[in-house]
Amino acid sequence: MNGFCKSELVQESTDLLIDTIFLMKYKNEDDKQPGWLKRVQEQSWEPELLISGLILFALFQTPDLIDLLNQHLEVSASDFFSNSAVNEAISALLKISVYVLIAGFITHIFLRSVWVAYAGLSYIYKDGINFSELSLPEMYTGHFNNHSYENRIKSLEKVCSGMFSASFLFFMIILGLISVGVIISLVIIFIMTLFPGFQYVDTVANILLISTGLLFLIDLLTLGIIRRIPYIRTLYYPFYKIGRLMMLAPMYEDIYYGFLSNNKKWKLGAISILFCVSFTIAFMELRVPGTITSSYELSVNSDDGALLYHGHYEDRAQAASLGRSMIPSDIISGQVLRIFIPHFISNESNVGVKECLEKESNAELSDDQVKLNCLNEIHQISVNDSTSSVKGLYQYNSKFDVNGLVYWHDISHLSRGAHILETFRWRSYRDTSFYQRIARIEFYKESKRLSE
Repeated sequence: MNGFCKSELVQESTDLLIDTIFLMKYKNEDDKQPGWLKRVQEQSWEPELLISGLILFALFQTPDLIDLLNQHLEVSASDFFSNSAVNEAISALLKISVYVLIAGFITHIFLRSVWVAYAGLSYIYKDGINFSELSLPEMYTGHFNNHSYENRIKSLEKVCSGMFSASFLFFMIILGLISVGVIISLVIIFIMTLFPGFQYVDTVANILLISTGLLFLIDLLTLGIIRRIPYIRTLYYPFYKIGRLMMLAPMYEDIYYGFLSNNKKWKLGAISILFCVSFTIAFMELRVPGTITSSYELSVNSDDGALLYHGHYEDRAQAASLGRSMIPSDIISGQVLRIFIPHFISNESNVGVKECLEKESNAELSDDQVKLNCLNEIHQISVNDSTSSVKGLYQYNSKFDVNGLVYWHDISHLSRGAHILETFRWRSYRDTSFYQRIARIEFYKESKRLSE
């Protein structure tokens, strides 16, 4: 019996020793990970500052590239992009995302500079503030009793890391919105391709975009309240799974839920509301400049009869803001007016290109000449309500990186003074066809008419 008990005790001791060894092994392995993670956390300021500094320079150049993208969509993309406000919306969203990163990185660098200042002071003055040397009443020094340099450094560390992550989070949320808009736009373009005569494309697009945007806004402002309602959450789940992918959520949702689960809800709600209000104002202003900032000023924004649009004049236009037609300047000194009409590929969908090419087809004409005849046929020019048929030539405009038609219009019969040029393009719809005005351009003829 004693031998049996001893063997049991030996076996139990052996098992306990083995368990202890394994526990110590896993404990040591667990201890290594926090140490490694701690070192990364302590040194995170180095890559943060490096990324902020390097990317800031590139970000300041980005808005100009976005304008070029907008111009490319306007000239070469689908008719849905050029004739709707989708390209302008995408451009505005991209600019907002860039400005969010710029503001976040600048704030981060500023706070990190303050953090470095406190870190340096904590090394020089290890005991912090010496209140005995200040000779101030306790009612004043009491405000600083809990503000040691170490506490300041820890607080700033949290704020700096949070600011860096929040900037990336807002940036990715806006990119998610752009992703949703692009996907919906591609679906609309597909519908237009299958059903070319469908008249409710804009209505469908607006419903999809607005409903998706409102759903995202409600979910963001309420911090996921839709997903917590017992019956609705089950119906909402399939839409959530699809929307999650469309919004690129897997790339940033861990950051979002990290903020959501470790901060007070009222603070996150206030930040979300502030972000949404700022986002709405910025979106309206960037999409249509002057919507907010000029609402209290006597400024003209879009009235054809009162606005000299700079994109109509080659000496003032920029590649990102070309007019549908252009002349050299608002003051014409000679007797010939040069008119340049950019060739927007997207507009070909509404001019009956196939029918025109078949009608103009001629064995004696080259393919280029046939195309040029069609382009001339679908365009008209009018000066002071006097319409005339003129023949233009195709030209690449190197200044604005766009192809188009060049017309030379005789204005020798016009008197010295202000005049109005209008250009028209043929538009073909299901029930009707007509010449639609594409530009109204005011100019001043400086020289007198030849007969005077």
